[in-house]
Amino acid sequence: MTSYASNPVFNLREDRREELFLVEWVYDYGRFGSIDGLFFATGAALEDLKSACARKAEIYLGEALGKHSEIIITLDESQFELKADGADAATVFRILHGTNSDITTWTLSGFSPFDYALEEE
Repeated sequence: MTSYASNPVFNLREDRREELFLVEWVYDYGRFGSIDGLFFATGAALEDLKSACARKAEIYLGEALGKHSEIIITLDESQFELKADGADAATVFRILHGTNSDITTWTLSGFSPFDYALEEE
């Protein structure tokens, strides 16, 4: 298992909370398939995600892999990979979204954990 210190998605300095990051989420569900997504998030939003991973928060995706699949995923930091950050991520976001709007998260493709409740139950 990857530790938070070695995963750049969760090893952010305090001064990067307002920066934009492009993150890939992949969860391998064995022979049934995989859940994946590509999303933008601010450093502040990633801190919330880090907290959700630390407490092993579960998200319910329903029948994401077909009828009667009932997918429930326990979040873990090893499921996330940083694809771009800083100016690179902001440039990609401006090209695709067309603006520098004030967002905290925006899903580019697939699934995003931010589309589901991350707070404690």
